[in-house]
Amino acid sequence: MAKITKFEDIESWKRARRFTNEIYRITNAGKFSRDFVLRDQIRRAAISILSNIAEGFERGGDNEFLQFLSVAKASCGEERAQLYIALDQEYISLPQFDSLSKATNEVSQLIAGLMKCCATRLCAEASTANPQTLDFWTLDFGHDLSTSRNEKHHESLSRRSRA
Repeated sequence: MAKITKFEDIESWKRARRFTNEIYRITNAGKFSRDFVLRDQIRRAAISILSNIAEGFERGGDNEFLQFLSVAKASCGEERAQLYIALDQEYISLPQFDSLSKATNEVSQLIAGLMKCCATRLCAEASTANPQTLDFWTLDFGHDLSTSRNEKHHESLSRRSRA
C-alpha cells in the first residue's frame, strides 16, 4: 500500500467527494430544489463527511484524526436518514435511493477501517513508546501503511537498541 501524505489520497475522502457531487446534482432538480430545509441539510451532511476526513488528517495526530473520522462516520448515518426522507417525499426514486444509500454505506465502511487502523496504531504505540518522546505525527499516515504492527514493533525495538 502506498504512503498517504495528503488527505486527497484517502479513498474514503475521494468517494465522499464523488458522493457530495451527486447529492448536489440531485438536490438541484425538481421538488427537491425547492425544499430548502432538507436540501440544505442533506448537502451539509455530505459536506461534513469529506470535510471532517480532511480536517482530521490535517490536524496531524491519530487521536484527533480518530475523533474527526468518528464525526464523518456519524454524518454518513445522518445522510442515510435524510435519504429516507427524500425517498418518502418522492424527491428521489427508489433506484436513486438505493445507489446513494449504498455509496454512503461504502464510505462509512471505509471510514470504519481507517478508525480501526488508527486505534490499532495508537494501542500498539502506547504500549511500546516512551511518552516523553512520542511524536504523534509519526504515528499518522506519514508512513507506509503496508508495514504490519509486528514489523513496526520490531523496527522500534531495533532503533532503541541502536540508540
